[in-house]
Amino acid sequence: MRIAVDVGNSHLSFSTRTSGGLSTVSVAWSANARTFHLGDTDSPLDLGAYLQQSLFASIHAVKPTLSDGQTGDPCSWWISSVNPPATEQLRFVLQQLRPEDAVFEINQSMIPLDDDLENRHKTGVDRLLAAWFASRYGETKQTATEPSARGVIVVDAGSAVTVDWVDGAGVFRGGMIYPGFRLAANSLHRDTAALPLLTEFKCTTPPTAAGRATAPAIEAGLFWSQWGGLCGAVEALQRHACQSELTVGSDAEHFGQPRVIVTGGGIRAFESLLPSHWHWEPQLLPQAILKLADEMRSEALNGRG
Repeated sequence: MRIAVDVGNSHLSFSTRTSGGLSTVSVAWSANARTFHLGDTDSPLDLGAYLQQSLFASIHAVKPTLSDGQTGDPCSWWISSVNPPATEQLRFVLQQLRPEDAVFEINQSMIPLDDDLENRHKTGVDRLLAAWFASRYGETKQTATEPSARGVIVVDAGSAVTVDWVDGAGVFRGGMIYPGFRLAANSLHRDTAALPLLTEFKCTTPPTAAGRATAPAIEAGLFWSQWGGLCGAVEALQRHACQSELTVGSDAEHFGQPRVIVTGGGIRAFESLLPSHWHWEPQLLPQAILKLADEMRSEALNGRG
């Protein structure tokens, strides 16, 4: 069984395929304390015990038992990471918990995506994975009157927000990175004398633009600046994509804007505002990790041939 692990700056998610789709559990990571914890508490988390109780409990094919030292049938863990300290801790936990399992850390050279970057190996592996999967296997529904789209713009909203473009030829052309909600909120609190820290959006609907006290004014400012930044980034990259394609001889009459696929926990706050032609895929990166694992396994078997 393959387990996809997405190691971000502040959270880790563990996903497996089940008969009903993907089963995912998540934990938070404290960079300061270098510990795992659950989102609703700062208490250090025993990650090994948590995975036993949450991830494996829902997988019928794997029945680990701690009492007799057995850890169940071997699994393969496929890790996409932008956080080396958290990955190091995770590897230690897996070695203690499931020493017979295989652990693979995906790097940039493993991803079959052409690029036009200055330095591919310094580009986040999560960006390349999401772009590869979205351009190859992402949502492709179009209306009958819509021209054929050229390429795809992939938005991933986490601690940082990335907005990337893959052109119609399947080449990763780069994109944008800017602070997400958590980083913006932390900076606003840390670098001012009196502004409080907003840890999450407390509203269930978009907040009023006119906050009548400091806390709701901060919430409104963070919400609408994040949403405005996201829309502006996508629009600017769409214009850039169209101009770039037309300069190489594309026919403007038959040219369509790149599709837009969005993912990441930071998108949830804006779900009600998403344009109908944007496709929200919450599990884009786990799907990408598992698909890459499938393809690499298939290539290895065929090579053995």
